[in-house]
Formats: sequence, C-alpha cells, structure tokens
Amino acid sequence: MSSITGEIGYKVHASGATTPHVNTLNVIGTMSISGTCTIDGQVIIAPTNVTGTDTAALRVVANRRAPAILCTSYGNAAVGASYALQIQGTAVTGFSYGLEIFAGSNASDQAIDVGPASQSSLRFFQIFGDGSGRAGPQTASNKGISWGTGGAVKIDATNSVSNGIALVTVAAAGTDIFQAQIANVLRFAVTAQDGAVTLGTSTVYAWGTGTKYPVIQFAGIGGIMGTDTMGLVTMGGGLYYNGTSYIYGQAGTGVQMALGTGSFTVSCFNTSGTAAGTATPTVVFSIGGTVTSNKIQGYGPSKAALVDMTPDQGSFVGTYVGVSPAVQITSVWARVGNIVVINLNAVNTSLTGTSNSTSFSMTGLPAAITPTQSQTISVPFFKDAGADTGGAALIQSNGTFVFFKGNTGVSASWTASGQKGFDGCATITYLLNNG
Repeated sequence: MSSITGEIGYKVHASGATTPHVNTLNVIGTMSISGTCTIDGQVIIAPTNVTGTDTAALRVVANRRAPAILCTSYGNAAVGASYALQIQGTAVTGFSYGLEIFAGSNASDQAIDVGPASQSSLRFFQIFGDGSGRAGPQTASNKGISWGTGGAVKIDATNSVSNGIALVTVAAAGTDIFQAQIANVLRFAVTAQDGAVTLGTSTVYAWGTGTKYPVIQFAGIGGIMGTDTMGLVTMGGGLYYNGTSYIYGQAGTGVQMALGTGSFTVSCFNTSGTAAGTATPTVVFSIGGTVTSNKIQGYGPSKAALVDMTPDQGSFVGTYVGVSPAVQITSVWARVGNIVVINLNAVNTSLTGTSNSTSFSMTGLPAAITPTQSQTISVPFFKDAGADTGGAALIQSNGTFVFFKGNTGVSASWTASGQKGFDGCATITYLLNNG
C-alpha cells in the first residue's frame, strides 16, 4: 500500500515512486492519501482483485464537515462546458449499474440535495432521510412537487407558471390523458376527444361529450351498483360545456345531487353563442335554502326575473265561528309556487252546526298558505237554516275565512238559528301574493 501525506502535484506509483507533476494518476492496488491531492487530468483507479470478494475501487472518508469529495466543473466559451461528475456504466446488458447511494436516517438529514452553483438556499431536488422529498425550485411561494413517507404526493404550483399546472399530451382519440385508480381499479379518467373507458365495475358518470373535446368520467367508489357514495365534485368557478352535454345516471338510480345551505343555479347567456366568461349569464333556474326552507325558482319571460316554483302540500283542521258548539272540519291543500289549491271539508259530507249568529267564519289556515292580500272565491255548497245555498269565501291575510251567503257580499246574511255549514266539499284556488 502506498501512503502519501500532504499535498501532491505529481504522478504517484503504487510502489511509492514519484515523478514531477503530470496530468494522469494511475493507481493499481491500494493507496491512502491524507491531506490534499491535486490532480490535473485523468484518474484511473482499479481494485487488485476483480474476481474475488467485492471491494470498492475508491473509498473516500470525510473527517470533518467538509464534503468527502468535491468535484468542480470547468468550462468557458473557448473550450465548451464539462460535467463536474459523470458516471458511466458498463455496456454489458444486465450489468450496467449507475449510482447507488446509502444515506439518511430521518427527516432531519438528506440522502440527496441538489441546488444551484451559487450555493444559495434555493433547492431543485431533495430526498430526506425518511424517504420523503421534493422536486422543483423550492422558494417561499413555490413548493413544486413533494411527497411524504406514506406515498401522498402534493403539487404546489402557486407561482411556478402563469397557468398553474399544465398537462400536455398527444393522446389519441379515445385514450386516457389522465387516470386515477383505487385498489388498482380505474375510478376517474380524462379521456381525449369523446372517448369512453370502463371505470370500476359500473356505468360511468361523464360530461364533456361534445365533438372532439376531452371527456371527464367518474365511477363510484366500490362500484355504483352498490350502496357506496360517488364522492364530491367541488367547483369554485364555472363549468363550461361545448356541444351537446349530458350527465348520465345508473339505470334505476338516476343522478343524486346533495346541496348544502347554498343554492344550485342554471344560467344561460342572453345571446346565442356568447363565449363563456365574456358576459354575465342570466339565472334561469335556482334551488336554494335548507330542508325546512327550500325554495325553487324559474325564470319568467314576462316578468324577466325568477318566480317561485316551490312545491308543497299538507292538511289542516279549521274551526267554525258562528255555531254552537264549535265544529271542526279537515281540509287538504297543495301548493306550486304562488298558486294554492284547498279542498275544504275533504271528507265530502254535510258538516254543519247549530247557528247562533248572523255571521259565519272559520279559523285555522296555516301560515305556509296564508295570502299576503285578502281574496274572495266562490263556494257552491253551503247550508243555512238547513237549506242549500251558494255563496263566497273571503280568505284574509290573518289566516281567517269569512263566508258570505248568496251574492250579497254582506257577512251578516246568515240565519241565527238552524243548521249552518258546508254541504259537501269545496275546492278553491287562490294566489299566495299578487306581486
């Protein structure tokens, strides 16, 4: 073994002999250098035993914080550029290995650290001792691509390019530009030019099926055929379609949309062909509110605004006023938007009481169908003093019905004795408000 201490600038032989400074260092066997070795040119190092126990051709051990090996590239406009370090594997197939690195113990140290020649704090590529890492210029506002020990990958393109993250491919029609899999089963795909793929074990959910536009397709987690939830698609901005578009649901189940306390709206541009984003579209359909205060609206061309379309139905028990003892009748009602229909005395039998007043009214109209303005509606079947008669009902904004006998329009027109009330059912229709 040859051992050299101090700085050398000459050719070293394994026998220990030296010659003046040359540009080549050839070592056959083992050589130990303690200090600084400056070599201008080529270094050739080979182990003495190439068929027996594996030994490293070159081993460098650092005994301080400085790097064990520092390779500096050289180049200028006159001579061109050079790599600081190049690793060339053998040309023999199956035996051409490159670089093997064993380093790192936890997240506080690094197996690989790549930065600029200026040795600033900017980093291009890092792998930490626990296996996590990141790639791309690492600044306070640009984090590039990073991954954790559990396999989660994050792409942070906040300020990397003006368009954020771009996926550029030359995918042929019907092939996938992007795929996402769960348990090795395809669950989400972006397919080029109206293509279709089979996702999971079920019919796909797809949109974007125009003419030569990408198709975005989903499959349910565990298959839509089961009871699993498809998941959520959250959009903070707009979703624009080109051509004729559809949302397909599984046969027999349809498509379910779950809304929070916000609203779902459908909008259209006033002018056909208006480009998306160049004008504010008009809302033509809206669903909003909560389960207990749901509201559905549609655009009314004459009103040029949204009008109420909310459906509802129910029943109530009304109480006669003007008879003794009090009589109660059950009525059912239905509502669509601003229109209310009530079937008074739904049991459709003669329901009367002994009159004790020349007036006749009924209380108990629910607030949900109480009009904002009083309205008068014709009612065909009454009894007064046991005799059949027609009349009218004034539905008041306080939730009370006032009944009139005949067409006099006078409330105090009833007989203050005998039987008084409905002689069968009566269906009436009115508006919740006149606005």
